[in-house]
Amino acid sequence: MRPLLILSFLLVFSNLAQSQSVAASNFNHWYNPLNEVELQLRPVRAANKIIVRYTLLARNGHPEKYSITWEARNSFVERDGVPVREKDSVLSVSGKDKRGFISFDVPEKPWLLLGHVTNGSSTWTYFKQIESIYPVDGWMETGGWVRSVRGASGEVDSAIRGVLERTDFVLGADVTAFETEFARYCETAHAIERRFRLRLRRHPRAKRLSARDQRQPRTMF
Repeated sequence: MRPLLILSFLLVFSNLAQSQSVAASNFNHWYNPLNEVELQLRPVRAANKIIVRYTLLARNGHPEKYSITWEARNSFVERDGVPVREKDSVLSVSGKDKRGFISFDVPEKPWLLLGHVTNGSSTWTYFKQIESIYPVDGWMETGGWVRSVRGASGEVDSAIRGVLERTDFVLGADVTAFETEFARYCETAHAIERRFRLRLRRHPRAKRLSARDQRQPRTMF
């Protein structure tokens, strides 16, 4: 009789733990650098989908031993969610990492995606809010064409290498070029500007400034 009562208690406790709201949960494993596992979630928006790329980091190795179950909840205070219908796709398993993605339709209102990482009797929960305002990942417009940044990685690497070789980390040719191009795009004389104003009564040097100087826009670059 006593073992049956203990088993019933464990089952009830397990159900209560699983039905706990996100707002009331303890996520101290997020901030523990020694925790054996970490789940990184990175949502981005495609044309009509939200793609959540994930990386499962197993610090002790063997990421294939860990499984992920996905759950959807409508709010931080909702206690019970529903299993996610969509299936995730594993892209690679190597070393200490398991990488993959799962995609959803663009939602009309935000909701929470929970990822429960399990290894044996241990479970760690991670979550991310899914909403339509995520930026498109890795896309640029060039001459009316849309292309992926991943396809332009050579150009990006070359630009970074140029800055390192010139050592112009502050201001420099690239900042000047950006300021010029951005100003042309905005159809203004300056990319970013501020008004230079001083109160004559409070600043002793203000008397030597002409009215024209006080009205002159000054660029931030």
